[in-house]
Amino acid sequence: MENTNNKTPDTQETRSNKKLKNASFLQQEPEIDDLPKFKNKLSFPKSLELKYAEDYTNRTYFIARIALILLLFFFASFGILDIFRAPDTYKTIWSIRYFIICPVIIAALIISFLPLFKKIMQPVLIAASLAAGFGSLAMMTYAGKAGHGLLYYATPIVVLLWICTLSRIRAIYSLITSAVLLIGYLVIGIQISNMLESPKTVKIFLNNNFFYFTTVLI
Repeated sequence: MENTNNKTPDTQETRSNKKLKNASFLQQEPEIDDLPKFKNKLSFPKSLELKYAEDYTNRTYFIARIALILLLFFFASFGILDIFRAPDTYKTIWSIRYFIICPVIIAALIISFLPLFKKIMQPVLIAASLAAGFGSLAMMTYAGKAGHGLLYYATPIVVLLWICTLSRIRAIYSLITSAVLLIGYLVIGIQISNMLESPKTVKIFLNNNFFYFTTVLI
């Protein structure tokens, strides 16, 4: 009688490899046996990378659209708080919120309903991310001039979380986008907001950077 007890254990690693091999974009590819060694990397072999990008877009474009709707809701609805958080500068902050950030997100959302979106999904999402991120930094800068900057430091954290999770921006692009925003905050904080001029502002600057960098790392 054939011994049926010598089957290979169905470990987490073997299950992961099976899922990798069964992905729709990998069918009938000659490199399939070598694919498990790429599972912990940020890209597949060059011959498969384009097919993976197409498959990833087809599976995630609807979620990306929902993410844009949530981002738009977040920025549009939170404008009411500006009246209470920055009563002296809320009109300037509204001009950034409603005439720069929201229109860019709306444009990205409209594009998401076009057939073209699947081909340019990543650039569109990155553009929305940069508009939201730098817009948040600009709002925080203007609020800071009136002494209300501490009430706005959490907004870039929400944007960074959106970029790294819900947006469906690919890992390498989300890291680059987040790094650009972090560098932008450093430049704005040092060159424009003069955050290194006093011990108090230095503490605030270091505190904000700690939370921003930690958010991206997590």
